[in-house]
Formats: sequence, structure tokens, C-alpha cells
Amino acid sequence: MKKSSRGQNRAFPGALLGCLVALMLAVSLSGCGDHDERPASRPTATPTVRSAPLEVSVQRVTGRLSHAARRSVVTHVGAIVGRWWRTAYLSDGAKNPFTGFKAGASRLARRDADLLSNASFGAHVSGGTALRQRMSLDVFAVKRRARGVTARMHLVYDTTGEAHRRCKVGGTVSLVPQRGKWRIFGYDVTHDCAAVPTGRRRTATTAPTSAPTSAPTTDGSEATR
Repeated sequence: MKKSSRGQNRAFPGALLGCLVALMLAVSLSGCGDHDERPASRPTATPTVRSAPLEVSVQRVTGRLSHAARRSVVTHVGAIVGRWWRTAYLSDGAKNPFTGFKAGASRLARRDADLLSNASFGAHVSGGTALRQRMSLDVFAVKRRARGVTARMHLVYDTTGEAHRRCKVGGTVSLVPQRGKWRIFGYDVTHDCAAVPTGRRRTATTAPTSAPTSAPTTDGSEATR
């Protein structure tokens, strides 16, 4: 077989050259076809940065209150204040942030919207990313039932949108139960913002704000955060 093959190569050099050229063209075209059939690479999805988790603890209880009642206060007060923070500072402001306020306090809050929300930024801010969300609660109890709460606040967030600011919300809000739900009836709030240099901007943790965890309180009970 080997001799026969070499004999054909010597006897028909033109035919051999033609076969080689045809083979090279076939391989080249085949390579181009394989390249074209490869699926296009998909862009890597950018992970969504979520706000830091909301941490709520009971700092002090005046009166007697069971551990279960304390956990209930932490859960429900945290939900009311947390919703205000999310809608007022960490979202686009499309929803009314003051639905957790009593009627009179809600009217005052709308008047103080520049302080109690991102309203002063207008369209330059589309929301915010929380770097820290903490509340400590002083609870006033009568006959083993919570009748009032003062929430001490510590919110730090970076705005999103055209204006890049790092803002801090502090002070206190006061709440009372009304028709089975906690409502804010008074506030003493500070809201300070400063420009953030590009190199100093931070990303928050990826823990969701809606998943509270547990933390010990100063009086030995367990609170939700």
C-alpha cells in the first residue's frame, strides 16, 4: 500500500497538488464554520447590592414585660420604623413614607419632608443603600403590656442616582399602640448628608433587610434584629 501510494504521487503530480489544495480549502472552510457556530459569550451579571440588615434591640424596660412581649415589640416597632426608612430614604419616594405615623404626626412629617426623607434632593437621588440600620428601644410597660416606646435611631446610607451623598439619620421617634398597631406620634430627628469621594464609596452587606436576626439586649432578654 505504501509503494502504490508513492507511485501515484510520482505519476500524477498535478492531481496530487490539486487534491492538497482542495483539502486545505476544505479544512479552512470547516474551521470558519465551527467558529461561526459557537454560541456567543453571555455577559456576566452584576450582583445586586442590598442594604445592610436592620438591627433592633431592647435597651431598657420600665415596668414588667415578658420576653415574648418584648420580642413582639421589637418585631412590630422595627417593622414600622424600618418601613419609614425604606420608603423615605432608601427608595425612589414613590410611596407615602408616613403611613406608620398618627394623623397629626403625618401632617407634620409632610411639612418636614426635607428632614424625614430624601425630598430635598429631588430627582437627583433615586434611593439609597443602607450601610448601617440600628434601633435601640426604651419600652414603657403597664400591667405587663407595652404602652409606649422610644426608638433611638442610627441609619447610615449612601444615596443612589446623580447625587452621591453619605447621609446619617439620628435622634428618636416615639410610638404608641393604636387599634392594635404601633404608630409614630412624635419625632426628634437629625438628617445630615455630605458628598462622598468616589474612592471612599462603600458597598453594603448582601443580607436582606427583611430577615431579622437575634441579638442579646442589655437586660438579658433576646431581641430581634
